[in-house]
Amino acid sequence: VTRRISIGSDVYIAGNVRFMDSPGHPLDPVERLAKRPASPDQVRPITVHDNVWIGTDVIVLPGSEIGEG
Repeated sequence: VTRRISIGSDVYIAGNVRFMDSPGHPLDPVERLAKRPASPDQVRPITVHDNVWIGTDVIVLPGSEIGEG
């Protein structure tokens, strides 16, 4: 978690689910070769609302919002 991942009440998360609020590295190859971290504009929060089921092998990407139910 780079910034924020919010998970509501009564949320079921199956195995091998990944939450990624950043790409983990810069998207620009020059920045990546320089071993710099991802830029702040690439980091976006994730929100999972109440009463959600997330199935096996799901990848939740930066900026995702999963609505209630």
